[in-house]
Amino acid sequence: MKDQNEIRWYVVANRTEAGIYVERDDRSFALIECFYDPEGRLHERALDSDKPGRAVSSASGKVRHALDRRFRRHEHLTLEFAKQIAEYLEIMRQRDRYDSLVLVAEPGFLGILNGELSSRVHARVVAEVNRELVTRPIRELRSRILKEERRYEYRTPR
Repeated sequence: MKDQNEIRWYVVANRTEAGIYVERDDRSFALIECFYDPEGRLHERALDSDKPGRAVSSASGKVRHALDRRFRRHEHLTLEFAKQIAEYLEIMRQRDRYDSLVLVAEPGFLGILNGELSSRVHARVVAEVNRELVTRPIRELRSRILKEERRYEYRTPR
């Protein structure tokens, strides 16, 4: 449960956009910061104009195939986007702008974001909600997050 004077931020994110919200005294949400990664919405073909390299896999030299890209451009952009959010949260933690965090993201991105958070920021995470809520209107966001939040176990910030 949240203390009356506690400043709790809600990080609502997916792979291409994120919003950081705070609950006001009147129990409404206020947007603090927005992050966008417009390249994250592009198709892989639009991000990388070069075709993968080719290799020969037989002794006779007659079987050729395209080399598989082990780390696709979208994965790199997603990781960079998570780092950007994590860096902002670290700077704001150093400035003591929040006491606790609730992370709300689709499961794949939630794991990536968790991996980029510093141990000190992660220590302030009190709940994680595995839901895609970025596209919800702000007037609906609070009730949806609080409804989902109750289903997840809280951790006490360290």
